[in-house]
Amino acid sequence: MKPNYELKAKYLATDLPKYQRKISKYQFYKTDLINTIIAEEREPTQEEITRLNTWDEREHFWNEKMLVEYGMTFADNQDSWQECLKINRAYYQRVKRLRKKVAGMLENKCVFLTFTWRDSESFFNTSIDTKRKYVQRALNGLKCHYVANIDYGKKNERLHFHALVECESVSQDIWEYGNLDHERAYNKNDAAICKYINKLTNHAIKESCKGNRCLYDRLK
Repeated sequence: MKPNYELKAKYLATDLPKYQRKISKYQFYKTDLINTIIAEEREPTQEEITRLNTWDEREHFWNEKMLVEYGMTFADNQDSWQECLKINRAYYQRVKRLRKKVAGMLENKCVFLTFTWRDSESFFNTSIDTKRKYVQRALNGLKCHYVANIDYGKKNERLHFHALVECESVSQDIWEYGNLDHERAYNKNDAAICKYINKLTNHAIKESCKGNRCLYDRLK
C-alpha cells in the first residue's frame, strides 16, 4: 500500500505519536504484570494493585486528552492508532540504524566536530537549509563516514552543528564560515560521545518533524 504522506504529516504536526508510545508502554507493563500474577497463581499485592490502577489512570488521562484536544480517541479511531504506530516503528528503526552506524564508526579513530557561524548579517539571514548544505559540503570533502545534526545553544539558542567523523584529524581549513572546534574521540565510552549519541537519538523523531533530520555520508 502506498504511504499516505498527507496523513502522516497531519499526525506528525500533533503530539499523537507521543501519546501512542505512552499508551503502548502502559499496556505492555500492565499485561506483563497480569500475566506474571496469573502464572504464579496468586493474588496481586497491594503495591501491584496500586501500580495497575496508576497505569489505568494514565491510559484514561491520555485518551481524555486526545478526546479534548483532537476530538478523537484511539479506541474509536483505529486509523489514527495505526498511523501513529507506523510513525513510531519508523522512529525506532531510525534510532536503531543510527546507533549501529555510530557504534561501527567508533571502532576506528574518530573526531568530534562543532561547526559555528560568524556573527554576520549575511549569515544571520541565511536559511537553515542553506547552512545545512554548507556543513554537508564540508563533511563530504573529508571523504569519510560521518553523522551530523543541528543543535541550538542553551543560553542564546545559537545555531550550530555537531558531527562525528571517522578520521584521524580534521583541518580548520574545511570551514570558512566561522569556528570549527574538534576533539579526538578515543573510544565509545567517552562521556562526550555518549552524550552526543543520546542527543542524536532523542532528536531523531523531534527533528524529523521539523525537517531538521540528521546528516549522513553516502559512502558504502
